[in-house]
Amino acid sequence: MESSDSCPLINDYKQKFLISRLVQTIFGGVRLSNVPKTIAFSQLLLFITPLLLLVIINISVDEDSQFYATIPVCLLVLLLLIFVNFARDFVGRRKHKEVHKNVKRTVKSMLEEEDSIEINGFFSHEHFTFLVPQKSHIFKILDPVLYGGILFLGAICLHKSHMPEGTSSSDYYAVFILSSISLCTGLFGLVSNPAPEVAIFNSNSPISHLYRPFYLALLTGIAVGLPALPTYILLSCLFIIFPLGILPSPECLFHWVLEVLLSWPGFGSSPHPSALICCLRAVLAYAALSVVYSQENFSVIAVLLISFFFMALPVPMSVNDAVVLLKSWKLWVHLPVLVIACGLTFVPTENISNDGLGYAIIVLACLMFLLSLLSPKFILRLFYNTLIENLPPKRLRYPYPILCWISRPILFFYVLLSESLDKDIPAMCLPFVFTRIWLDPRTSCHAGLIAVIVGMTVGDESYSEFTSIPFLMAVSGFGLAVLGEFCDKIEFYLRLHGDFLFLKKQRRSSWIIITLVNILCFPLTISFLLLSSLIRCEILPIFTLPILLPSFPRPHNFWPWHRSGHTSSSPDGAYYRNFGPKLAAALTPLLEGRGYSTKPLLCRVENLMVLVQPLTNGLAASGIVLRGLELKETSCHTEEANVVKEVFEGARSATEKKGSSMNSKPFHILQPVAQINVETYSDARNVLTGVLDSPACLTKIGDYFGKVLSYTLVEEGLTGKIEYEESTTLKTGGGGGGGFDFSAISRTSPAVVAPPPRVSSTQGPSSTANVGDLIDDFSFASSEESWDGTVTIVGNPVAVSAAVAPSDHSSEKSQVYIQPSGDNVPVYKIPLSAGEVEKLSKNGFSEEFYSRCGGSKEIKEWVRGITVCARGAVNHTSAHQALKSFQGDLEWSKCSEWVKEHPEIRRVIVTSFRHAVKLAVDEVVYGEAENTEEVMENMRELRRDWFIGREEDKGWSESVLAGKKYLFSLYLNDESVYSSRTLTLQLLPVDVGELNRTAVRALWTSLSFELYYLTNDDEERYSIQAHPNILRNLLVQSADVPLGYPIYQSPVIMVPHL
Repeated sequence: MESSDSCPLINDYKQKFLISRLVQTIFGGVRLSNVPKTIAFSQLLLFITPLLLLVIINISVDEDSQFYATIPVCLLVLLLLIFVNFARDFVGRRKHKEVHKNVKRTVKSMLEEEDSIEINGFFSHEHFTFLVPQKSHIFKILDPVLYGGILFLGAICLHKSHMPEGTSSSDYYAVFILSSISLCTGLFGLVSNPAPEVAIFNSNSPISHLYRPFYLALLTGIAVGLPALPTYILLSCLFIIFPLGILPSPECLFHWVLEVLLSWPGFGSSPHPSALICCLRAVLAYAALSVVYSQENFSVIAVLLISFFFMALPVPMSVNDAVVLLKSWKLWVHLPVLVIACGLTFVPTENISNDGLGYAIIVLACLMFLLSLLSPKFILRLFYNTLIENLPPKRLRYPYPILCWISRPILFFYVLLSESLDKDIPAMCLPFVFTRIWLDPRTSCHAGLIAVIVGMTVGDESYSEFTSIPFLMAVSGFGLAVLGEFCDKIEFYLRLHGDFLFLKKQRRSSWIIITLVNILCFPLTISFLLLSSLIRCEILPIFTLPILLPSFPRPHNFWPWHRSGHTSSSPDGAYYRNFGPKLAAALTPLLEGRGYSTKPLLCRVENLMVLVQPLTNGLAASGIVLRGLELKETSCHTEEANVVKEVFEGARSATEKKGSSMNSKPFHILQPVAQINVETYSDARNVLTGVLDSPACLTKIGDYFGKVLSYTLVEEGLTGKIEYEESTTLKTGGGGGGGFDFSAISRTSPAVVAPPPRVSSTQGPSSTANVGDLIDDFSFASSEESWDGTVTIVGNPVAVSAAVAPSDHSSEKSQVYIQPSGDNVPVYKIPLSAGEVEKLSKNGFSEEFYSRCGGSKEIKEWVRGITVCARGAVNHTSAHQALKSFQGDLEWSKCSEWVKEHPEIRRVIVTSFRHAVKLAVDEVVYGEAENTEEVMENMRELRRDWFIGREEDKGWSESVLAGKKYLFSLYLNDESVYSSRTLTLQLLPVDVGELNRTAVRALWTSLSFELYYLTNDDEERYSIQAHPNILRNLLVQSADVPLGYPIYQSPVIMVPHL
């Protein structure tokens, strides 16, 4: 077979660094490479100090005075370390600030591959600060206390008199030496720089250096209190276990243990991303359980039943989530069931038979099994489900919630009517059974089916506590959950190894050796996968190769808890922010009643792909996190995105055929399960070459531009006063807009008194009215901007004598204007004379269309002046020039220079030109408008429902977030083809598929190991290359920031089951 090793596992320049890093991990943080001899000697001395102290204590202390003689030694070490920690800061403050800054930089980057350390002497400041790193004040005291305490416990438990009975001398010396090495590797990080750990859960945790001391303190404490041989064996092997990374960090262990007690073999509750909430739930659960066991009467089971009803409820993440939860009618529908079930605990049930309920459970279990087969697109992943063709998707999904509602009371009554609730073992199983019934009725029905069958088979004569209904339902429910986890891991392992053998791009040159090792170790691998399924431990495929190693167990959330979401600053992030909440609401039927068994989902609509990660699942709501994947077309992304498209289109193409058809990808980790309708943007890209560059389109752009600008100025209420330049010679030619040469007109420095205000009334007298009428009929609303000045315009100019309040620029004016006191209206001096405006307006300004827009005669001069000047600022003589003007790049002319100095006017001109381009393109493609009213309606629709502009504009993202109905953009693609992009907000079918849960978590585990420990961040490394069958590149993208790079990551969204 051919192999492809073009993508390296690790680059050559990283190998030396990784060897050095591995040595540090094995020896607890001791750094021996690229350091002076004095530093290496000092580190080795600190490393063997615990061993020397333990030897001295064991030799000098006898059995009777062991406890009292050890305390002074450990206390002396503790005080010495506290003194050293505070002395470091005292010595550092005496140095120059710049030297201290450089030393801090050197110590911080001590693990970088090109790090170099210069030491001036054995007692130098650099030597001291390297050995003793900077710490916060609390750890300056806490670390020495831990060091002294662990040394004290280790001295006691490793004393010969404290060893278990029957321990020989050779066994004692072996345990003493190996355990001392474990203590040395763990205590070194409390004094000097800690070791880089393989089991990194939270890289920003302030207690990460307490990873090894935590387990040392735990095992030495257990060995002192309970000197058993297994404890000493574990203590002796810790220095081997630490580099393997199979022990979680303290915070990860705490969260994982809480989840195990609450959700897995404990109370059957759904996990929660917050460790605090898990802790509170555990306290409440065990408090309720202790109440039950402290009472002998049967009625206290009602307390347990009520407690675990609330255990099944999701914990709201905010006040809004709590309101949504309380509004859920399903929450209140289940209360009567709870009341009746509690009432049964007070009724004698000796003479009540539950055989009828048993038969009902058999029927419900069979119905749920059939429904689980008929709900996916493919039955058993092989045959297309023809039932989906004949029934709408909603009708197919509705029976499952109905069966859940019916099964819960039947299961409760079946358990409560059993005759063994007063026994110890059945009573211990009640918490798991009750909570599972609320959360996962499907699994509970299957477990109830097993209990009914076993009960019918065994009979009353062979009854025992181990054949009781609560015990059988608890064991069966736990076994079914483990079986599902185990099947996922077997499927992922076989898929990974099969692709490694048969796909050329995935095969390495060492495929023969890896295959032989896997064949020889297959029984061991199966055992490891089964054990990891029992304890919910993650598997680690090294470099995503079929080499599986154990990893430390992680919480259900997998990543450290992050409350807030993340959105990329790119325009693509706005699409996901608009799409995410709508998608979450539409996923309700797929999340309801799934309990802990909910798998990650992958949703796709056109080019949008969202990974749905379930975090918590309750009776009335589910908590999920959405991760939107990138939209840019990279080679790896495109290859896997095409495979996702093929998977979903395979189910869609099977729908078009008559009869059943086979699934083309039955062993892919993604399997289609449903199709839902969600309101989002459809993306249409069209080629406009031949349209935009046609003479008819360019002419239409010029015709529409003047009309759209007049309409926009009237609609937005922009007004002002136009001042003209002195007359200049007008030349015609092929210049900017409208076929006139504006560059021939001389430029002057325009002056503006103030930005434009908004007109509150557009009706007024004509230009022949007297001054009093002009003043009486006009009023102006306050502007959004404030300015200083007293120049005012109230309509069309009226010629009067220059003695009437002349302004500073009266010498340059062709007319003098009235300035009523008390009003503020901006004055704009355009770089055109009155005569030029009059001539140019014949082709650039339509008085008839202006009047149809509702424009008043008083501001007609203002609109006409701005319109004529705008035509000199834009250029549409060619498609290239029209595209530049569309993008806001105005061609140089004195009119464009004037426009650029007035941002509000420039915005209106660019917007109007973009609308004119859209109208012209539509007219060329779809046909000319029938009349002026249709043109006006099209303009109103563009202003109301459209955003037209560049995709890079801020307004584009804002319009997407605001839910603008249409968005339009014009651009030149990589092949120099004029193209357009149109987004339309509408209901679109979204394909939803289930992902293999083990595949997702295994790839995330491998990514975390590579980036956190190996620091292997090469963009061309093997582990992030495209893998079509396990979607490696897409799943790496969807990892938590900063390891992954999703465009959009939502906070926890609570989806109510309404």
